[in-house]
Amino acid sequence: WYQRRVRGDLFVNARLGILFGLPGAFTPVCSTNHLPSFLKDHDKFKHRGVEIIACVTVNDPYVTTAWGYYQNAKDKVKMLSDVLCDFTKSIGMETNMYAQLGGIRSKRFAMILENGVVKYLTVEDNPQKTSCTMAGHVLEALDNRYHDASEDHPLAAWYHHGKKLSFPLLGHK
Repeated sequence: WYQRRVRGDLFVNARLGILFGLPGAFTPVCSTNHLPSFLKDHDKFKHRGVEIIACVTVNDPYVTTAWGYYQNAKDKVKMLSDVLCDFTKSIGMETNMYAQLGGIRSKRFAMILENGVVKYLTVEDNPQKTSCTMAGHVLEALDNRYHDASEDHPLAAWYHHGKKLSFPLLGHK
């Protein structure tokens, strides 16, 4: 595994993709529930036509890569590091976790993208809990052919107007 720049068209070239974000690598809920749910259900996503599954976290790329290696994510989930929280902030998913993790981190979210356009978004009310962002819930959304996010969410305008997401992130192969 090695560090490389992830191109901005990571999802644009995929007909169907999943991006989920979480507060941090090696944290208890992220390590025991959230990421493992996508690893476990990887084949179910592929069977439904998902071409790429990626996880973004506000950590440095070395920690993110080590966590992906530890979780055996290599060929299942692309691990992306949003070092300066630029991407996370640009989509309105930042949250203050100074008390728990020492800084601004990502909310726990999951989205379905078609050709780089957000078609489905779900966000946990509490980043220390998992329910609607787990793989099983995203699989249900795929089976039910998605549902719109709330109109008041910052990303709602993105997919109501068909804007494509740009990913200036670091990741690993």
